Amino acid sequence: MRRRMTTKALMKAIQTEPVIGKYLAGRLFGWGRRATDEAIRQGQLPVIDGPKQPVPCAWIRKQLQIESETQ
Repeated sequence: MRRRMTTKALMKAIQTEPVIGKYLAGRLFGWGRRATDEAIRQGQLPVIDGPKQPVPCAWIRKQLQIESETQ
């Protein structure tokens, strides 16, 4: 069984990592897996092309209006 990343750990990840998985990013916006996939199809959630389609953390911080601690 997979363990879900806590909200605290997820917020730390968007401050320190360059990208996170698309479904983790979707959780930050209150979306489930289907809603996340639909947001990607509609261009509402930008992803980097590849097998896992990661989402840039800089974009997430901008959308959530969060200042990066590393800046």
